[in-house]
Amino acid sequence: MSLATSYAGAPGRNDVSEDLPKVRDRLALRLSTEYLLRSIDLMTEVVGGDLVKGLIFMAVVQANIQHIVNDDAISQTYSEATDRVPDEVRRPVSVHALSVSLNIPYETTRRYVNKLLTEGYCIRVNRGLVVPAEVLAQPHVTAVLKRNFSNLQRLITGLRRGGLEF
Repeated sequence: MSLATSYAGAPGRNDVSEDLPKVRDRLALRLSTEYLLRSIDLMTEVVGGDLVKGLIFMAVVQANIQHIVNDDAISQTYSEATDRVPDEVRRPVSVHALSVSLNIPYETTRRYVNKLLTEGYCIRVNRGLVVPAEVLAQPHVTAVLKRNFSNLQRLITGLRRGGLEF
């Protein structure tokens, strides 16, 4: 049953076409919230259940590879799910930059980064922090990344079923 069909049968609703964008907006909000919460759960699973540590870990990972997303040539080189971005291609990120980007106090960010360093989730290099490829290749991390990809597919499928096109 399509979104329009189910919505058209709602009591007191005469004109679906006027309210359909609102319905789609609500659907997108609901599905994206579910996606976010499932992703947060998976993210914290990687680092032992600590929400803030998981958030900072993922921020380091993202900062290390952000330039790849914006560079077509490099992005094509590492586009497969099994491709590992070599450590020398990753760009380090400073504790200060993490603190600013996450809007978390510097001292709190520093403490959590120290935990990540101690537990081997990231390393300190010349210009900041890097999550090494070998950490991302660990079986428990790759399993979580695969589950999050399924989570993303679930979001996209739900949005398409609701009539949202990309």
